[in-house]
Amino acid sequence: MPPTATLAEVRQSCQPTDVAQAESAPAVAAEAAPEGVTVPDEDADAEPVVASTSSRLAGEWAAYDNPYALTLNRPSYLLLGRQFSTPNSAPFQAAFPEVSSTLHRDEAKFQISLKVPLALNLFDGQADLIAGYTNRSFWQVFNKEVSSPFRETNHEPEVWMRWRSDLSLLGGRFRVISLGFNHQSNGQAGPLSRSWNRVFLESLYERGPFALNARVWQRLSEDAAKDDNPDIVDFMGRFELTGIYRQGESEFSAMFRRNLSTRKGAYQLDWSYPLYKNLRGYLQWFDGYGESLIDYNHRTRSLGIGVQLGGWLL
Repeated sequence: MPPTATLAEVRQSCQPTDVAQAESAPAVAAEAAPEGVTVPDEDADAEPVVASTSSRLAGEWAAYDNPYALTLNRPSYLLLGRQFSTPNSAPFQAAFPEVSSTLHRDEAKFQISLKVPLALNLFDGQADLIAGYTNRSFWQVFNKEVSSPFRETNHEPEVWMRWRSDLSLLGGRFRVISLGFNHQSNGQAGPLSRSWNRVFLESLYERGPFALNARVWQRLSEDAAKDDNPDIVDFMGRFELTGIYRQGESEFSAMFRRNLSTRKGAYQLDWSYPLYKNLRGYLQWFDGYGESLIDYNHRTRSLGIGVQLGGWLL
């Protein structure tokens, strides 16, 4: 450094190298962003980026560079404040006739849903084999009379082949088409046991901030002597439609499940909004059959409020 250096030159020469690297980090991040994922320029006067299923899928495919990557499957959430109508006590009274306490209408509900790739870029790079698991639990946390038990826990492992698609329809596109196997059970025995197996076909369509996920299924037959719920299709239906819409920072979704012959099924309405980083406030309304397997043939209405970690488009 020359002896006549100014104070500003001295400060610049003493600046740590990691600070200089941090100043150039946005440019590096933009270059490293996976294809299909937009990194907004904080200094640019541009329109806000609209979340879509394609941006989420691009993020998932980028994460699959790690063979052990876990990503969200369905939304994961916790409803700590939840109330439901007409608790279904009959199965528990049959299993535990000596217990006289009743179920509480107030309980907690949570769902954890993850998936992991098993094989990537199959069929000339157009398909991936994926496994997923969803846990949905109903916790009588306020029922101190019987030590706050878990009223019901549903386990739902599934595996499917997912094909990338670019089919166009009505100004939108089908992003993926999936064919898979699904098992759902509550892990119980005796009169509380519920389970079924299905093969399903699923597609995901998007148009701007709107997405529609459609799933149809066929139940696999079981030995009549081992079938815990032979009429489950009458109540759980044969298809499920879920519409998702993103407006600003809010995400709205509506699920419709139906058996057209028996006219039974269910619908669910959801709204989530940002609280802090990836944590979102969450409101859920359910009406119909099959919110849990133990209630597959018992109609319930429930309203819950809590938090959500990731949504359909997030």
